[in-house]
Amino acid sequence: MDAASNCTYYSDASHTTVVGQYGYDCCHNKIAWGSKTPHSQCGACFICYPPSPE
Repeated sequence: MDAASNCTYYSDASHTTVVGQYGYDCCHNKIAWGSKTPHSQCGACFICYPPSPE
C-alpha cells in the first residue's frame, strides 16, 4: 500500500477547510468522500476510528 495515496483535500491554500479525503485508514478501511482539489496534503494512513457501539 502506497502511503502517499492517503490524501486530505482542502478548499484553498490555507489548508483550513477539509473538503475531501481519499485513501485508507490504519485499519485498512477505504476512505473516499468529498471532492479532490489542487490543495492536498498526502501522507500516512488516516487515524482509524472504531465503529460506534450499537
